Amino acid sequence: MSVLLPTTFVGITSIGVAILGNYVFIYGIGPWDGLGFVGSPLSTVVAAWYQPCALFCYGFLYKKYHVPAWKGWDLRQPTWCRLKAFLTIAGPIAGNSFVSNLANALISLVAAKLGPATIAANAVISGMWGILWALFWGYGCATQVRVANYLGAGEPGRAKCVATLGLICTLLVVGLLALITSWFDKDVIAIYTGDPALLDACKRVLPIFIVAYVVESVEMLFGGILTGMSQVKVIFWTSTIATWFINLPVAYVGGLTMGFGFPVLWIGVLSVEIFKLSVCAVSLWRVNWHSMSERAVNAMEAAPAKTLAEVEKGAVNYITAVVGSQPTGYIAAMPKSVTPPLSTPYARQKRLARMMRRMNHGVDGIPLY
Repeated sequence: MSVLLPTTFVGITSIGVAILGNYVFIYGIGPWDGLGFVGSPLSTVVAAWYQPCALFCYGFLYKKYHVPAWKGWDLRQPTWCRLKAFLTIAGPIAGNSFVSNLANALISLVAAKLGPATIAANAVISGMWGILWALFWGYGCATQVRVANYLGAGEPGRAKCVATLGLICTLLVVGLLALITSWFDKDVIAIYTGDPALLDACKRVLPIFIVAYVVESVEMLFGGILTGMSQVKVIFWTSTIATWFINLPVAYVGGLTMGFGFPVLWIGVLSVEIFKLSVCAVSLWRVNWHSMSERAVNAMEAAPAKTLAEVEKGAVNYITAVVGSQPTGYIAAMPKSVTPPLSTPYARQKRLARMMRRMNHGVDGIPLY
C-alpha cells in the first residue's frame, strides 16, 4: 500500500516504550519498588505488543484501510483452494524461520562451549549484525513488494527493472556501511563494550563479519525477489541444507574439535551465505519472468482494476515519493483504489459453466455457434 510513515513512527515510539518500560518495571515508580531483573523481559513483551496494537488501531480503526478489500466474515470465504495457496507460501517461510532460529540457538550452544568470553564477543558481533541488517533491509523489502505487485499486474519487464534497481541500491548502501564499519572498527565495537579482551576478539572477527554481511545482504535481496515470485521452497531447502550441512559442522568441528575458536563460528556463517547466494543467483538467472507473471495473474482471485496508465501513474507516484523530487508543475495524485469482488477458482468455474449453458441454449433455442 506504500503507507510507510505510520510503521516508522510506531517503530521509533516502541523504542521509547521499551526504555520507559524498563525503567518502570525494573526500578518502580512512586511507592512501588518495581520487579527488578524480571521487569526487563516484561518491558520487552509490552513493547512487542505495543507495535501490532498501535498499527491495528491506526490501519483498521482509524483509517479503515481494510474496508475496500474486506466485506466482513463469511463462512464461504475459507475454501480449500485459498487454504492451499496460503500454506504453499506460508509453510516454507515458517519452516525457514524455524530452521534459522534453531541454528542460531545451536551456534550459541557451541559458543557457550568455548567459554564466557566467546559468548560475550558473539553477542557483540550479533548485535552489530542486527543493526546493519536493519539499515539495508528497507531496500530489500521494498524490492520484494514491488516485484510482486508488477508480476501480479502482468508487467514482468517492470518487475525485472525494479529488481535491478533494488540490487544497485543495496550494493551502494551495503558497500558504504561496510566501509564505515571497517574504518571505525574500534569505535563501532566500543558502543557495545569497553573491555580490552572483547575488543580484541571482536576486531579479529570483524573482517570475516563484514564480508559475510555484504554477501548476506545480496543473498537476502535475491531471496526477497524469489519470495515475491512465491518461490519460497527454493529458499527453504537452501537454508535447511546450508544450516545443517555447512554452518553447524563447520562451527562444531572447527571451533571445538580442531580448536580454532571464535573466528570459525563466523567462517561458518560466511560459508552458508556464499552457498545461499550462489543458489539464489542461479535460480534468478534461470527464472522466466513472463512465465512468473502469467502464474501470478492466473492465481489472482480478482482481476486487476487499474488500467496500464493508472499502474504507470501509481509507479511514478511511488518513485517520486521515495526519491523526494517531482517534475516541475506535476502534482502526483494516487488514484483511488477500487477493489473488484473476489472470485475463487470454484466461482470462476461456475460462472464459465453458466456462460456455456447460455451459449448452448442461444436465442429461441438456437445455439449461438
